[in-house]
Amino acid sequence: MHPSQRTRRFPMPRRPKRKSNLLIPLILVGLFLYIANKDKSDKRGKPTRSNDAHAMDRTQYPDGPDGTRLALQDGLEKATFKERQLQRKKAGFETELKEIDQLLREFKTAYKAAQGGSPWPVPVRGRDYNEVQLTSKVQTLLAHQEDRAERIRLVEQQIQSTTEIMNMYSTKLDEFELALARQETEREKARIRDLSTEADEWITEKADDVAPIEEETTGSVRSLEDIMEAEEKLKNAQPVVSQQTLQFLSGPQ
Repeated sequence: MHPSQRTRRFPMPRRPKRKSNLLIPLILVGLFLYIANKDKSDKRGKPTRSNDAHAMDRTQYPDGPDGTRLALQDGLEKATFKERQLQRKKAGFETELKEIDQLLREFKTAYKAAQGGSPWPVPVRGRDYNEVQLTSKVQTLLAHQEDRAERIRLVEQQIQSTTEIMNMYSTKLDEFELALARQETEREKARIRDLSTEADEWITEKADDVAPIEEETTGSVRSLEDIMEAEEKLKNAQPVVSQQTLQFLSGPQ
């Protein structure tokens, strides 16, 4: 047979491969694992306890060493937060005291000028003061000066006390965590129980000392209108000037 007369064979078309029945379940399993891992990652990223004054209440802690450790951690956080509050409070009082000191210097300069021959009333920060008004303002400012100095002294005492408590919390926490890491023998476990009982009692005793203070307005000198505004009733009245005021105004510049 001539080669041209041979039957030509065409390649058989390939049958399409059937999709595996396992593909969809594998996709679902992968999706499930992704969601589960993402959820765990999110939980790890979110703090379980606040790092400020809103730490957990003592009644919410579990019994035993784990609860004691959480209580110590929260106590340290609260003490640290309170110490920052007190530092801000002190800084506010110090700012006000500086403003009072500056005002007193300006009133004293004006008073000295009047004593040296300048006519009354004398100007202070754009306002005119006669002698009665000026001595009244100086007397008020001296009272505020004493008040702010006393407040600073008291806040410094609170800061010192809070810092000591904060250091104690830190020391007890380090000691407790070290004991937990070594709890291999019955003797060490008994020590942990003793430390836990002691720490719980100490935390209860110091609870009020680390409670956050209420943010308060201190009455800044800049908002004390009675210091800077002239009082009509004092224009013609005889001032009752304290010896402290006279000594201040008569003292060296």
